[in-house]
Amino acid sequence: MKGLRLLGLVTLFGGLLACGSRPHSSASAEGVPVIDVEAAMKDLQPALKLSDFGMDVHYIPLETNDSCLVSGGSGVALADTCLVVSSHYGLSPKIYSFERKTGHFIAEVGHRGEDPEGYTSALHFYNEENGLFYFVRQPDKLQKYDSHGRYRGYALVPVQPELPVSFVFVDSLVVGYHGTRSVKAAFGDRLFSIFTEDGILIDTIPQVSLGPMYDGEEIKASSIFSLFGFDLRCMIYKDDKVGLSLSGPSSLWKCGENVRLKDGLNDTVYTWQSGKGVRPTFVFKYGQWQLTEESWQRGDSRSKLLVIGLCETVSKLYFLVLSEPFETLRESTKALFSQGGKAFQSYYGKIYHGIYDKQTGVTRMAPFSAKIQDDLIDFLPIKMDNNSQKEFVGLIEANDVVAWLKKHPEAKDNPKLAPLLKVQEEDNPVVVIVSDK
Repeated sequence: MKGLRLLGLVTLFGGLLACGSRPHSSASAEGVPVIDVEAAMKDLQPALKLSDFGMDVHYIPLETNDSCLVSGGSGVALADTCLVVSSHYGLSPKIYSFERKTGHFIAEVGHRGEDPEGYTSALHFYNEENGLFYFVRQPDKLQKYDSHGRYRGYALVPVQPELPVSFVFVDSLVVGYHGTRSVKAAFGDRLFSIFTEDGILIDTIPQVSLGPMYDGEEIKASSIFSLFGFDLRCMIYKDDKVGLSLSGPSSLWKCGENVRLKDGLNDTVYTWQSGKGVRPTFVFKYGQWQLTEESWQRGDSRSKLLVIGLCETVSKLYFLVLSEPFETLRESTKALFSQGGKAFQSYYGKIYHGIYDKQTGVTRMAPFSAKIQDDLIDFLPIKMDNNSQKEFVGLIEANDVVAWLKKHPEAKDNPKLAPLLKVQEEDNPVVVIVSDK
């Protein structure tokens, strides 16, 4: 399960080992589809439209009670029979499940803690094969829960001392992605570990791209931006050179039975299939906006772009793009260092987003700040959070719904908006599902 949430900034200083993953040149294998960022930027749209994602939209208000209060800035994901919402209401993140059709509250899914059923992190991974949610429990487990909050045992992870950063599930196997590494860990230069839930290692796949290694003593300041499910790490060295690396849970996802990966700063989406290895599947064409190896080495990304977050259905691929990431991160990291580690709450650089149609090969892009305009029923604009194989999903805050309905009293006659007429300002958010159906 993969989301595109824009989170805050955590800072780290001194003694860190880190690296900048070199961007690959475009995969040149014949027949690899090209996602033309260059052409889309030259024909930049004022905003993306809901019809770019699908032709049918449904609105589901989430039940509101004291057992399932959802905070602003939360994320939503689609499971087979339910909606799963990650809420940061209060001090501890909570995971709630709701009925997919009605929005009725089902249960809180698991809990953080040191007890035998607790998990270390609320970050979770959905297994379509068995309908269970997997949560990391350090040092070597994945705790399993169903959508009704019932504990269903655990899977053993056979890689130590560090767990993979993300997991997907293929048949009865678990695929763990190790992310971009700065030094050779106990598991070596490994991209994937494939293992059974009993902890038996079946296979390993080597890294697609490796960045240079740095001595932690060379680092003057370091910061980590959590952006759309990625950890975007920026290092400033004593000679003022800048290093950048990118990895995290959103680097790995499934489309059908295929395991997808966008590793590090390269411009290629890869597919892994059991017995067939890793092959290029999509290539982002940046043209004049390409972050070349030369510009990467100089720490110069002026007028350059970097694709990060991706959500893929069977027919579309939605992605987010950072503009001039080196300059933005360098200035933010220097400011954080001078302020003794005080954290900024957002990424200040310009962000774009785009949608690629697999059938037509057309790529459209627009400023991320413009959100996605509803041209299907002329309702509120939204931001996409997540996807299933055939649908995209996002959230709209209840107070925005109430304010819009007050300004548009005629909307009460639209059957698509009928579920929203009883929404109150303090209610939980409204889920938006867009599909091709």
